[in-house]
Amino acid sequence: MMYGIRRADHRAENQCVNEKELLRAKPLFIHSCLVIPVYCFELCMFRHQSLCAAFGASARSRYYRSDFMMILETQRLILCHLAAGDAEFVLELLNEPSFIRYIGDKGVRSLDDARRYIAEGPVKSYELNGFGLNLVRLKASSTPIGICGVLKRDTLPDPDIGFAFLPAYWNQGYAFESAAAVMTHARETLGLSRILAITSPDNQASAKLLGRIGLRFDRLIQLAADADEVKLFTTEPVEA
Repeated sequence: MMYGIRRADHRAENQCVNEKELLRAKPLFIHSCLVIPVYCFELCMFRHQSLCAAFGASARSRYYRSDFMMILETQRLILCHLAAGDAEFVLELLNEPSFIRYIGDKGVRSLDDARRYIAEGPVKSYELNGFGLNLVRLKASSTPIGICGVLKRDTLPDPDIGFAFLPAYWNQGYAFESAAAVMTHARETLGLSRILAITSPDNQASAKLLGRIGLRFDRLIQLAADADEVKLFTTEPVEA
């Protein structure tokens, strides 16, 4: 199943604070969609505020943040830049046993560690490369469920796609939905002609997903002399 994607080139400057203002802003939003693909950040915020007003604080994610910069929208998800306000979620995700097993122990043990990880990893990548790992949120509730994006490692010749999700959101198609959107964005917007991926040798689920988004296993490699072998996947056809 293919998921529709709308890209966010910027956030609107004036926030629609109530339904009346939102309706007045609608003609401008519609006109903007005819000129460039813009997502109305205020509309997302209005929906979230309406849920909270109708159902109380339980409708609000405990990791809710109002300043996120949206990059992609799919049928069910929003992908946005990570920021310091996401430290609590990042701390949880990076200490999941599955994350440590399949990706590695990043040594993030506190909120300060998480903020440092965000600043020195994703945020630095946004500034240097124009892309990086994004936070993945459920569109309906703004709940963060994982990370997905394109990285540029010094140890690989081309950018690679990466993703990780909380176990509670596995087997629901979210990883594929976000990864497929990231691949389309990488090719059509970022202009990346070749995209790689790496997984641990026993991570069959990720290998299967990579196949679904157009990558094929190439060979086993080591990212450093003393590192364990990982599987390398590429979008280029693998020679026989």
